[in-house]
Amino acid sequence: MMPLICHHISATSSPKEWNADGALALSLWLAGGHSCVPKSDQYRRFAQECLLLARDAEDERARASLLHMAQVWFRLAEECVSEVERKTIG
Repeated sequence: MMPLICHHISATSSPKEWNADGALALSLWLAGGHSCVPKSDQYRRFAQECLLLARDAEDERARASLLHMAQVWFRLAEECVSEVERKTIG
């Protein structure tokens, strides 16, 4: 099971750490090959967690990074759904 990436982000984390976590999330997603429907739900939960953390973040840079991560998780969720639709239609 993929770790909840946003849990590794804190106001004290450096941008280098944020980038490393984002790269890890992307590489885990790309290395997958399992059904995307459950993953899309999981990715939406990750995005929601990022939004909650962003809401409570005191540091503007941390908040901006968390909001960006939420957008990426939502986009990945939609891409999974689109991929499943393409496979079932085609």
